Amino acid sequence: MGLTLAQLRKLPELNDEFRDAAQKRANGSADAASEIKSLRDATQWKGTARDAADDALNRRVSAFDASHEKDMAMVAAATAAHERAQKTVTDLNALVNYAEQQPACHIDEATNTISPPNTSFLTDQAKAAAEMKFGDLQKQMQKVLSEGQEADFEFANAIRTGTGGQVAPTSKDGTEDGNALSSGKLTPEELDRLKAATQLTPEQIKAWEAGKLELPQSQMDYLNSLARSLDGKNIQQVRAMMDQLDKTNPGASANLMNGLQMLSDPKVQAAGGGIKGGLDRLPTGIKNVAAGLPSSPGDIHAQDRRDLAAIMMKGSTDFLHGSDLDRSVLKQTEQILKGAPDGTYKQGWELSANPALKDMLSAAGRDHWAVHDLVAGADGKSPNNEYISNLLRHHWDDGGAAAGTLLHGLAPVANDTTQLGAATRAGETVHAFDQYIGSHGKEFTSMTALEPKDHWHGDGPVYRTNEMFGKADPELVRALSEANTPFLDDMMGHNLDHSRGFTPLDDRTDANMPHTRDLLGILESDPEAAKTLHAAIDQDRLGYHKQFTDSIASHNTPDVDALNAASRLQGLDDVASSMSHAQQGALDHARALEIYNDKSAAYDALKTAGSSIPGVNSVINDLGNIPGGDAMLKDMLVGKQPEEQVVPHIPVNSGGATQYQIAQQLFQQGYGDRNLFPNGFPTYQDYVNDQGVLRSTVQRYLGSEIASDLNGAENTYQSTLPHQPPKFGS
Repeated sequence: MGLTLAQLRKLPELNDEFRDAAQKRANGSADAASEIKSLRDATQWKGTARDAADDALNRRVSAFDASHEKDMAMVAAATAAHERAQKTVTDLNALVNYAEQQPACHIDEATNTISPPNTSFLTDQAKAAAEMKFGDLQKQMQKVLSEGQEADFEFANAIRTGTGGQVAPTSKDGTEDGNALSSGKLTPEELDRLKAATQLTPEQIKAWEAGKLELPQSQMDYLNSLARSLDGKNIQQVRAMMDQLDKTNPGASANLMNGLQMLSDPKVQAAGGGIKGGLDRLPTGIKNVAAGLPSSPGDIHAQDRRDLAAIMMKGSTDFLHGSDLDRSVLKQTEQILKGAPDGTYKQGWELSANPALKDMLSAAGRDHWAVHDLVAGADGKSPNNEYISNLLRHHWDDGGAAAGTLLHGLAPVANDTTQLGAATRAGETVHAFDQYIGSHGKEFTSMTALEPKDHWHGDGPVYRTNEMFGKADPELVRALSEANTPFLDDMMGHNLDHSRGFTPLDDRTDANMPHTRDLLGILESDPEAAKTLHAAIDQDRLGYHKQFTDSIASHNTPDVDALNAASRLQGLDDVASSMSHAQQGALDHARALEIYNDKSAAYDALKTAGSSIPGVNSVINDLGNIPGGDAMLKDMLVGKQPEEQVVPHIPVNSGGATQYQIAQQLFQQGYGDRNLFPNGFPTYQDYVNDQGVLRSTVQRYLGSEIASDLNGAENTYQSTLPHQPPKFGS
């Protein structure tokens, strides 16, 4: 962690001490002892200023520089640093006051974290307002931290000015370092300057993610001058320079690319409204390739675009937050995916474009913000269906791996309450893809894939036709499935976690939920993707059951909606699995056994990896510690292994295991008349083998209201199940 809010409160005091010592020196009443004390006190700080003070003391500085010119510069720098530090504290106090207003949020100044308000008692409208306040607080906190970074930077400059240390890089340094890059010979000092100018603290990255990053004017000047020194080089020369840099100074090309990403993002600007990032700030060789759409009938300049993608891949994903560079490259992929221009040989044009297209998606597709705005629209509610269709139905020769880049990393941020904007964009991006697949299910049952080039025959490319999506492009389908794991509960309209931005694909009054069903069926056409979804569905069902039992055990209104959501999700998954397998062959015993094996593998994976849903891991562990608990969970989540059947139909799960699991959880929480089971709650095996007495006792323990709720949930499950798997798109 970088600077904390608690530390920023102390900065004005440290500035005062240093400024007083500087003023004495300028007035001709120098006090070397107070000067050194101010430096020693600054080393107790945590930031750039401490590094500057440490450097001065390590150089055995015994007093500030004595020249009048340096004295006056030091006073000016110390005064500017003091004013910035004082403004930071003023803004911090305003932030805390805002947080304490109802609905109150708590700011932990030692960890830079904000606790969300308690919304359990609020109306939907008030809850939405509270969530908006929570998001606004996070943005304002990042702004205060960014101001604090600037104040720290100014304090460090004041120390360096007064002690003969190395001051911040200048425009001249940027030009000279850029020239050194071109020659391939950088001194350690030049490498250190490049690294310092292209590194960000965690707080600065958070501010960038929130929508605005302010950097010191000197840092932006340095980056801009560095880029200008590279003007005139074409894209091949820039790539060759950076490849050489990788060999001579590992890590330096990553620093350079990160700096160029900062320089190309309008959300990054110099403090005080100075230089602002944008595409035009990039070196001309990079800008010209990024800005030009591939409209030439005869040549899309594939190698230029591959070189640009290779350069972009050198940078870190921490520096990808919707830059103009990434947006421009993704815009080019949109143009290429529309296909060959009129008057060209379509197949030849696409084959020549494919390598560049994949490289561009792999590079720019890592930028979640740029992807969101292209796929879902800047408002998150305007899906670009033409682009989505062209991307998903393109003839990929890599199983859709490069296209899957656009979805990688969305699941981990979906529940991150410290990045509400990023979490919302993740949900909206996945929703944009899902609404298209769910509404066009039939299209994804007959796909065409291109074999890798080393599988082609002598007479040209080889295509595979009439394949399910998961067979044609398994890597893309796996990426889609992984991205969907946080949003399965959102599809049911009953959220278990903190995911945002994903609205249900269907009206919940429609028991069939055809768009959700078709989406799951299409994604489950690849075994690995199916395993991912089954495991996520299992943990959601357990999470819903826990919500239901917790509501009863705490004597609140029973959360029947959670119970029904679990049954609805189970039913849709059963139908979707059957549809997927039926599409690829008759739904016979062998196919039913495949479905069972897929779900068994997913259950085993859930037990091994655990769950991210609150409370689910404790349920799994508790049931695993009772005799027969593991078998009960498997029966509930997976179902019984299918027997040979005469009439093919959708495999149906029994509700008995669910009833047992609900009763066992309630018993463990001390609910109801536990005297009905003087020897402890029965094992699952005894429950399964029972001919009626034990089951009747369990039902009596649950009571008529809970039994009615369970019967209602069973009806919800059954209502999703047609006898025969429906056709996609029906």
